[in-house]
Amino acid sequence: MSLLILVVDDEADVEALFRQQFRRDLRAGRFAMEFAQSAPAALDCIGNAGAESLLTKPIDFAALRSEIDTRIERAA
Repeated sequence: MSLLILVVDDEADVEALFRQQFRRDLRAGRFAMEFAQSAPAALDCIGNAGAESLLTKPIDFAALRSEIDTRIERAA
């Protein structure tokens, strides 16, 4: 199972920020990231597999990285 991180934000520059923060992980294929700019678009993305966790703004990147690492360890 591959870990998918869905980032939902209506600000256009958020995708670039997240890709910058996690560029090494994304290049290494540790997980995938998808982006949605609205709640309806996000619901379309999670409608098939659901969601296991939710973090709200402002994002604490250290907490997000910890959550991702925990999920990857569980899936291994």
